[in-house]
Formats: sequence, C-alpha cells, structure tokens
Amino acid sequence: MESSPHLADDSFSIRCDVTVIKAIRATRTTTTTAIVKPQHKPSERKPCVAHPKIDPDMTNVVIEVGGEIFAAHRWVLANKSPVFASMLFSTAAVDDDGVVHLWIDDMEARVFEALLHFVYAGALPEMDKGDEMEMARLLLVAANRYDLQGLKLACEDVLQGYIDKITVVGMLALATKHGCHGLEEACLEFIKEVYGIDVM
Repeated sequence: MESSPHLADDSFSIRCDVTVIKAIRATRTTTTTAIVKPQHKPSERKPCVAHPKIDPDMTNVVIEVGGEIFAAHRWVLANKSPVFASMLFSTAAVDDDGVVHLWIDDMEARVFEALLHFVYAGALPEMDKGDEMEMARLLLVAANRYDLQGLKLACEDVLQGYIDKITVVGMLALATKHGCHGLEEACLEFIKEVYGIDVM
C-alpha cells in the first residue's frame, strides 16, 4: 500500500468546526376541558310540591322552572327518564349537602308541575277543561323531550278527544313532529271520515 502524506505512524487527525446555535426550548401544553356550571345561585325559597308523595325535607333534587322551585328525588327522575338520568349524573350542579340543582328555561312552571305529578303518580293531574287541550299539547312536547313515554301516550289520549275540523291540521302536524302514532292515526281517520280523503 502506498504511503499517504496525511498518514503519520498509521494514524491521522480530523479537524471539525462545530457551531452552536441558541438552544430551542420545547414546551408541553395541556388542553383541559372544563364543565361550566350554570351561573345560577341555589334558591333559598321553599320548593313547590307537585305530588303528596314528595316530602321536600327528604328530596335531593331542586329544579327551578319559570321562576318556581320544585323538589324531587334523584332516583325517581333518573328511573323514569333517561334524559333526566343523563342530566342528574353528568352535568348537574351539586351543592355541599349533595343536593342536585337543575334549571329548565324552556318550559312553563305549570307544565313542569304536571310533568312531575305524572312521574310520581303515573297519571295526569286534574286539568281545567278550558285549558286541557293546550296543557296536553305542552305536556306532550315536554314528554317527548324528556323521553317519558307513558306521559306522551296519556297526552295523545287527551288530544284525540279534541280533534275537529278546526284542530285536525295542527294536531296532525304535532303528531308527526313528535312521533305520536296513535294521535296521527286518529287525525288521518278523522280526515277520511269527514272529507272522504284517504291519506293513509
């Protein structure tokens, strides 16, 4: 092997120039999701009692609806409605005494009182005849929202008694929107008998 001018005693040296650039600092960021509780303060007013089975001193849920306060039992609401179950065990505000606080802003207090009565009694409360149709309509919408099938069927039964030439179109639209098959069939049957139109 020929000798190289770069080799001395079978070894060689390498010169390296190293330039140091200002260090880059890596930081770790953490994203957290916070559950924002409603900006309501628990009311100190005495709750309304929608049914004799409800003892305000033994309840653990307080619901504010349309400026009124209602007391209820967590397990009763959760057992009757999967929607209430989800609200009560996931997003509800709980105070230091373990009482759950709910706020419902899109329902009249009288409608919620009737809904709560049905949850405990399994039947509709007595309703004024002059307001029965409107109350049943509002309750049906609420029953559909909170997946209370028994209440929904009870409201359908009441509304079927109010089907006439003036109300049938509105009733049919309500039934179709909220999946009320019994009420829908009753409306269609009325249209067939009165107008001779078969739209089944």
